Amino acid sequence: LTLAAPMILANVTTPLLGLVDTAVMGHMDSPAMLAGASIGALIALYEHRTFAGGIMWGVNPFDQWGVELGKVMAAEIDDSLSGGAIPDKRDQTSRRLIDKVKDARG
Repeated sequence: LTLAAPMILANVTTPLLGLVDTAVMGHMDSPAMLAGASIGALIALYEHRTFAGGIMWGVNPFDQWGVELGKVMAAEIDDSLSGGAIPDKRDQTSRRLIDKVKDARG
């Protein structure tokens, strides 16, 4: 891969400042390379769409408070699984699952 990357980059041409609306992919020996480039372009398109939509609506689309909350909750559950008490704010299903994991660990 270290030797192949410069060759791949040298043989792939991209549009210059939006003058051409499509990219010309040349000298790609396998369909897997083209598929990888297409998937990467699709991911970049969705990321750009998310960012542009956030700018238009005046929100930060990458401010992931739900992810941060999940990290806090995971840390509390990890403490519970390590022998700590189960927090009272956990629902009954979570309490049962934590108990089952503790019992399975012995």
